[in-house]
Amino acid sequence: MKQLIKVISSSRSGKVSLVILSLFAGLALFADVIANDQAIVAKTSEGIVFPMWSGQHDHAYLWSIEPFIKYRPSTLGQALSPYHSPTVSGPRRHFMGTDHIGRDVAAGVVHGSRWALLIGIGSILITVIIGLFFGILSGYFGDASISVSWPLLLLWCLLQVVFGFYLVYGGFSLMVSLLLGFSGFLISFWLLCVKLTRAFALQGWMESSFVFVPLDLIVQRLHELWKAVPVLFILLAILALIARPTVWTLILTIALLSWPSISRLVRAELLKIREMNYVRAASIGGLAQLTIILKYALPNAIAPLFVLVSFGISGAIVVESTLSFLGIGLSADQVTWGSLMGASRTNYRAWWLAVFPGVCIFLLVFAFNTIGERLRHHYGRML
Repeated sequence: MKQLIKVISSSRSGKVSLVILSLFAGLALFADVIANDQAIVAKTSEGIVFPMWSGQHDHAYLWSIEPFIKYRPSTLGQALSPYHSPTVSGPRRHFMGTDHIGRDVAAGVVHGSRWALLIGIGSILITVIIGLFFGILSGYFGDASISVSWPLLLLWCLLQVVFGFYLVYGGFSLMVSLLLGFSGFLISFWLLCVKLTRAFALQGWMESSFVFVPLDLIVQRLHELWKAVPVLFILLAILALIARPTVWTLILTIALLSWPSISRLVRAELLKIREMNYVRAASIGGLAQLTIILKYALPNAIAPLFVLVSFGISGAIVVESTLSFLGIGLSADQVTWGSLMGASRTNYRAWWLAVFPGVCIFLLVFAFNTIGERLRHHYGRML
């Protein structure tokens, strides 16, 4: 981590990006303290209370420490005033105005930073896990490393059809079905095909009925399939089938559509690393394949991933903002930068609804893209 920060801060643009990220991270962490309709700490006749966390609301405070913005994103403004301009002053001023139903835009911007970072970072973490898995299968194992017997392979395919039918008609949610399907796919293949095939091979059974699984070929075809259709179109189709998308549904959907870039990079790195002498020596020495991958191969292939991670976070933020702008992102009670900008479509004179959230999206995407450029320049020069 120290090395990454040193690389990023080696230029002025990198330092500015780190400052911007620190600012938005602070807004996300302390959003409830910055923008809230209740006091942070107050003194009553009974003693010190914390209304923000306890939910206790008493106007008869002896003294109180109020948030800087005295609204939550869902709090309606002065006399339900829609499109309240930020240039109009008052006893409880709206620093960035209000939206079409009177909610404070400044509170929405502060709390929207939490949703932006959560979706961006959460989706890229799942993307990295999926991309690493398929990249290792394709780049390290290749087409001639794992062999299974034909009977077990056919039995596994039949079980996958039955399991998939059960998930579709079992009443599970989309996220649960995807997680169960993916985990069942991996575990059943490893236990049924690989483990039993090795056991039969040791006992001399089915010696003439083995077949190599072309993992690299399968993963490459998956890459082409995923890249054949634009991600945004697939997202629109998937979210249109979901009655009420949640933040975790959106994170998982973005991750499932973004993993090929990570997988391709890991594959390219492992194709070089697996031919190096120290990896071959570890394999000849009898070390388990999982140990070789985690201890020797993967640590030397993971450094360039930070470049794609940085660009991936900014891409996820833009995708979420686009979906919320179109009105098919998160639910209406969750205010995001994209939903604030979407409210400006009904009143083009409410310039503040487009300017303030748009500037936040620009700054955050600029910061992550600048960091990605710095890392790409550094690791590109090293390779």
